[in-house]
Amino acid sequence: MARPSETQTQLLLRSKARVINRMKEFDAWVSLPFLSLLSVELGVLRKSAIRRHGATRWKYGTNFSKGIFSNPDVVDIHPELLNDQWRDYLDFVMYHEFIHCMGFKNHDSDFRSLESLWGFDFGRAKQFSEHLSFVRAKYVWKCPNCENKYPRSRRSNGRYLCRDCKTILIDEEN
Repeated sequence: MARPSETQTQLLLRSKARVINRMKEFDAWVSLPFLSLLSVELGVLRKSAIRRHGATRWKYGTNFSKGIFSNPDVVDIHPELLNDQWRDYLDFVMYHEFIHCMGFKNHDSDFRSLESLWGFDFGRAKQFSEHLSFVRAKYVWKCPNCENKYPRSRRSNGRYLCRDCKTILIDEEN
């Protein structure tokens, strides 16, 4: 866990408040002790993370029961989500991690039914993953014909072809 800056902490706390207020609107949460989530500590993932957008971390030996607050050690969120353009996805990731905090450790049908209450467009998750790939890439392999772009950490040096039109890719520094 990386320590969040003061600004990041404030943004995380605002998101936590928005998510908990929205959870109050869902009938499925009424009987669950979700206000315990107010005590959850928030952190940030390393900025180099690409595949993981959020993570709930528990102390060793935590027992899980669905619908019971599991007292996690920390909920980490990707620091890139704290930008305004990703605010809707930040709230969804926070909600997703809070479901884990409530004892739903696995992504089973119970978990997915709670997650679906949020009504989120999962295309945003793909957009965020692509954004992270381009932010971390040193080079972008570009097709001169169809304008496809492939983020990479190494130069292609003319060794690779476009997936779609089979043209040799050109290296551009990112």
